[in-house]
Amino acid sequence: MLAGRGARLGAVIIDGILLMFLLGPVMFVGGYFAAVMEAAQRGEQVGFGVILIWALIAFAVFVVLQAWPLHASGQTWGKRLLQIK
Repeated sequence: MLAGRGARLGAVIIDGILLMFLLGPVMFVGGYFAAVMEAAQRGEQVGFGVILIWALIAFAVFVVLQAWPLHASGQTWGKRLLQIK
């Protein structure tokens, strides 16, 4: 039996939280937060190139994070934690 919308939403939220906890420190050490604060103090926004690079890094981290459980069982960590089929 397939999972309902609520269970799938919960799994996506868990996956997002896992990504946030992994990517947050990487972004801090990588200087993204400092660049955002510096741009905000000047009254500007961070450049599109910086955002694009960090989006690609976030996607790569997500792929690496989810590669093993998707390969092993076809489920992300959130689905595995909630036992969704």
